[in-house]
Amino acid sequence: MTEFSLRYLAFVVTTTLAVFSYSALATSVLPPLQDELFVVTPLTVLTFVFATFAFPVVSLVRFFPARGFLLYVVFVGELVAYGGVLMLSVPFTTLSHGIVISLYSGHLFGFPLLLLLLPFQVWLTDGTSLFKWLRELPDHRPRA
Repeated sequence: MTEFSLRYLAFVVTTTLAVFSYSALATSVLPPLQDELFVVTPLTVLTFVFATFAFPVVSLVRFFPARGFLLYVVFVGELVAYGGVLMLSVPFTTLSHGIVISLYSGHLFGFPLLLLLLPFQVWLTDGTSLFKWLRELPDHRPRA
């Protein structure tokens, strides 16, 4: 496997696992979100799909703040898609209500996770390898 495909795989897996763990924790702690099929499954599937398509696009951008902004746009896009899921799963909910609810609750509960993952995601989309970065560290071993 090439370095790009390893970073791609790491990006998708870590993002999806983080969202799965965070949403599973939220369903166990917050009483309104007790239904795991209502929160955990759709968010995990949407995160996997959005992370799969976001990595090739974000990795093309070389300006770090632009990468962070693109990852935020992907986050908002995922929340809008989850609003569509809410419209389909909750009776008497329109698309606009589902989107507003998902944007509000996603920013309230999910934005801290995005801020936590953002530096790691931006680093993964960068072309530099961890091993290359470690090789460039100064050697502080005593010389014999």
